[in-house]
Amino acid sequence: MGLEFPCTGCGLCCKQAGKAVAIAKELINKGNTDEYVKDIAAFPHQFTESGACEMLNADHSCSVYENRPLVCNIRSVWEKFHQGKGMPVKDYFISTAMLCNSMMVEANVDDKYFIDIEKTQLLWKQLTQKP
Repeated sequence: MGLEFPCTGCGLCCKQAGKAVAIAKELINKGNTDEYVKDIAAFPHQFTESGACEMLNADHSCSVYENRPLVCNIRSVWEKFHQGKGMPVKDYFISTAMLCNSMMVEANVDDKYFIDIEKTQLLWKQLTQKP
């Protein structure tokens, strides 16, 4: 089993999906040809008036989790855009977790959702140690 991203289920990324898609579309209109930006712009779902993904449930779970778009799956993003390019999955997950925590601070998300990066790294170390 591989390492898993330590998502705490705050739903913030889903609540801001509309904003991310709008920015990606704007970048494309300005000539950006990055594949990741194109994937974000091609997001297949609609958004609420607040910009949240329509697939986000009231409890912050995703109603299409098993079939969620690539950009909603952090491991899949790493596999498609970063694997084999010098960034190990662990480093990608940690940098993404740090970004998540920063976004949560900015959005005043309850502290209970913050990712404990030190604890996550310790758990991963235990999972990858040979018996």
